[in-house]
Amino acid sequence: MRMMYLVLMAVLALVGTGHAATSVKAGPGRSVKAGPGKTTIAQGIGQWRRYTTEDGLAHDLVYKTFQDRQGYVWFGTIGGGVSRYDGQTFTTFSTEDGLASNIVTRIYQDSKGIIWFGTYEGASSYDGSRFKGFKKE
Repeated sequence: MRMMYLVLMAVLALVGTGHAATSVKAGPGRSVKAGPGKTTIAQGIGQWRRYTTEDGLAHDLVYKTFQDRQGYVWFGTIGGGVSRYDGQTFTTFSTEDGLASNIVTRIYQDSKGIIWFGTYEGASSYDGSRFKGFKKE
C-alpha cells in the first residue's frame, strides 16, 4: 500500500509541475525465446538461475524485479527498458514501445491490474495494450 501511495504521489507531482501526460498504443516489444540461463547451486536451498542478454534479457544491469498477479516476472533495467518473462520468452519494452525511459527503477501493479514503471525521465503505466507516460515537457 505504501508503494502505491508513493507511485501515485510521484505521478501527481509530475502532472502538477509542468509534465505532460501522453497515451500511446504499446509497441509490440521484442520477444525472444529465453536461453537456458546459468544454474548455480544454492547450498542447502536449491538452485538459482541467472539470465543475461545472451538469454534474451534487455540489459545485464537489472535494478528492479517484480512478479505481477498474472505470474509474469518483470525486470526493470538500467538502459534497456523493461523485460517481461513468462517462463519461456522474454518480451522487452523500451521507449520505442511507449515507455517513458529505458532506465526503469520502480515497478508496481495497482488494484486495477495496471503496471506502473518509475523511470529516469518520469512514470509510465501499462494496461496490457497501451502505455501512458508522464514526462517532463
